[in-house]
Amino acid sequence: MENIKQKECSGVKQQVVLLYKLYLPIIYGRTPQPRRAVNVMGGMEPFVQRSGYYYGLGEPARFESPSKNVTIRRGDSVTLDCTVIGDNPIEVKWMHNNDYLDTNSHRLSIAQVKAETGLKSQLSIGSSDRQDSGTYRCTADNAYGRSEHLMYLAVQERPDPPTTLQVIEIGSRSIRLSWKRSFDGNSPIRNYIIQYRTLGHALTDEWDPSKTHNITFTPGNLTAAPTNLAQNALSRYETTSDDQEIALVGGLHPAVTYTFRIFAINSIDISEPTDPVVAKTQEEAPTEPPQNVKVESAGPGELIVHWQAPPKESCNGDLLGYIVTWSEHSSSTSGVNQSKSLTVNGWATTKVQLTGLRKFTKYDISIRAFNSIASGPGNPSIVGTTQEGGGARQRESSRSILGKHFPMSSRGQLEPAGGMQLLA
Repeated sequence: MENIKQKECSGVKQQVVLLYKLYLPIIYGRTPQPRRAVNVMGGMEPFVQRSGYYYGLGEPARFESPSKNVTIRRGDSVTLDCTVIGDNPIEVKWMHNNDYLDTNSHRLSIAQVKAETGLKSQLSIGSSDRQDSGTYRCTADNAYGRSEHLMYLAVQERPDPPTTLQVIEIGSRSIRLSWKRSFDGNSPIRNYIIQYRTLGHALTDEWDPSKTHNITFTPGNLTAAPTNLAQNALSRYETTSDDQEIALVGGLHPAVTYTFRIFAINSIDISEPTDPVVAKTQEEAPTEPPQNVKVESAGPGELIVHWQAPPKESCNGDLLGYIVTWSEHSSSTSGVNQSKSLTVNGWATTKVQLTGLRKFTKYDISIRAFNSIASGPGNPSIVGTTQEGGGARQRESSRSILGKHFPMSSRGQLEPAGGMQLLA
């Protein structure tokens, strides 16, 4: 009789325990989760199913804080917190970019502390580096459920230098450059600095600040002003792809060889420079005339003209020679163009003797320098006057002008040689 009563009591007790486990989570506002009920005797209760779900008393592992972004500077240490709420025991695993972390690394360590409401796991990273950036996944498991928490770590550093710097177009006063963006150091690129200088004959690659020009370019802006040369300008054009920039450097000089390099700047620091590229601008016609033009009488019907080359920076290319033009002064005043010209080849030849001119006559003489593109402006006309005819002594003097001897005609006059004679 006592055995039967004990069995009946045991059955009632089990039913009370089961009902308690079923409704208690609802009373306290907890979401029932599938689980296997455990009775007070330590045995396993069968699953209790209601509306397609299995209900139990335990609280599953979960996270209350949302995913977050963490930003640090390269070399700094950081600790990532993963606070789990739920019934212990809780197992926590860490992953970085879908790979389980190697805790044998001396820079990584994981510490876990049990709390009243669950578990707190901390991942510590020492001396952070570029490869530490990425997505960190904290996975928590207990007997009643599983959950994940994501953290995005950005290790910021100075950007890498742009790549594939090249010259894509050359003008006489501008050069167009293109380059590709590189790693931005996990911080947006604020500016590019285009640095250039003229390329001399020195073998060393010196970027002397006093001889170097810098232009600051902000991505997205159409133009940018130089930092130390007012006549320069920078214009941005359409990019050919998402990772390419194209810019035009203006205000250059014709026929000058330049070398260029580029830096990238973010909020952390400035990058190393790119490998330099070299380009020479195209030529233009000379912009200044020959200097110090002088005319001397060399005898009856002859004039000697000598001059100096124009300033080198105004030649705008390799100077190939000069064009000497002359006409009688009376024809220039009357408006009748009776000018003649001759070409003097070689930039170093700066003297010429004009022969076959009229005696005791005024001539207007002008000289222009020329290169492979065109001739430049002429100097203001210089007036020279030929001598009158003279005696034998004067003729002998005319024959030996500047150490040069010329044949005499049957009449005792200097014989013109094609209307001119070059003088060394």
